[in-house]
Amino acid sequence: MTGVPRHMAEHRLNVREGCPPVRQKKRGQAPKRNKAIQDKVEKLVDAGIMKEVHYHSWLSNPVMVKKHDGSWRMCVDFKDLNKACPQDGYPLSEID
Repeated sequence: MTGVPRHMAEHRLNVREGCPPVRQKKRGQAPKRNKAIQDKVEKLVDAGIMKEVHYHSWLSNPVMVKKHDGSWRMCVDFKDLNKACPQDGYPLSEID
């Protein structure tokens, strides 16, 4: 996140030893979804929340999910990254 100094907050991934980095292949999107992705990313960049970076490893694709009101929600496909990270020993309890 831009604007926050690294000495204050820095996130590191707890990846198991021996897990090679995975770059997902680029997925093609339908024109409406691609427009929604561009709008969302542009909005986040203009707000200073995101900036363009170039990673050589652990690249995950955006996934567009349609909301009930017809708009799009942008999610990220972290399946490969989740497989490489150890399971949490303290899962959330059931909330009923």
